[in-house]
Amino acid sequence: HLPVEELAKFYTSVDLVPLTQNTITDPHVLKKELQRIRSGALAQSREELDEGVIALASPVFDFHGQVAASVVIPIPAMRFGRESEQNIDKALRSGASELSRLLGWDNHLEEKRAV
Repeated sequence: HLPVEELAKFYTSVDLVPLTQNTITDPHVLKKELQRIRSGALAQSREELDEGVIALASPVFDFHGQVAASVVIPIPAMRFGRESEQNIDKALRSGASELSRLLGWDNHLEEKRAV
């Protein structure tokens, strides 16, 4: 959820070094993944940081609609399946939404501004 300018600086200043065989190291693939997340998908790490660990994350927004934090749920890859993904997705979105609300974020206001 960084501004485009900050992301551009990031891409030019950082080498995408693999931590596991699943780490995204192609800037074009990373850009597509970040666009997917920005459009409302949960962030996912499918053994990209640690082998055997999958993690899903959701942003927490502050009063101004800026990302203030994130909520992350890691799970062993061998226990991760369609059902657990759906349960985690629901819990993450609910928890992050509630935390955002407590920080003063009301995405209905953002929707009204976009109209």
